[in-house]
Amino acid sequence: MKNFFLLPSLLLILLIGCSSYQGSLTEKQWKTIAQENSELTANEILPQAQITPLSKDQIWIDFNHEELCGIRHCLYAIYQIDPDTESAKLQWRSYLDPKLPPDVSLMEKSNNTCIFIHQAQEEQVEKYELCPKNGQYQITRKVPNRG
Repeated sequence: MKNFFLLPSLLLILLIGCSSYQGSLTEKQWKTIAQENSELTANEILPQAQITPLSKDQIWIDFNHEELCGIRHCLYAIYQIDPDTESAKLQWRSYLDPKLPPDVSLMEKSNNTCIFIHQAQEEQVEKYELCPKNGQYQITRKVPNRG
């Protein structure tokens, strides 16, 4: 019986955790992010954006908006957030193909400040490492496929 209540409780905690970070961005930060990435308003982007914290002051944004997607690719960005100054500093952005095999995530956090990006290329999935350098994220290497 305990397990029956455990799953809904964990889902609720996960949903509250994700939405609370999104809600912690100020109106000024959302306005900056919207202006730097589209002609949409912050109010148009906010309901559909999905945010993943990378660290205490860095976030990954999946804009998840049809006007920020092309035929196959959608816009993603990394921002450094400063709650004291209410600034949002763009560190990286790119259009990526979100269509990947079910067991492969688009973005994967590493044990350090780097992240990994997965992209489908013909019959295989390529993995790229992005690391911060001089305040910007850059592709530092293509991770060899194991197979």
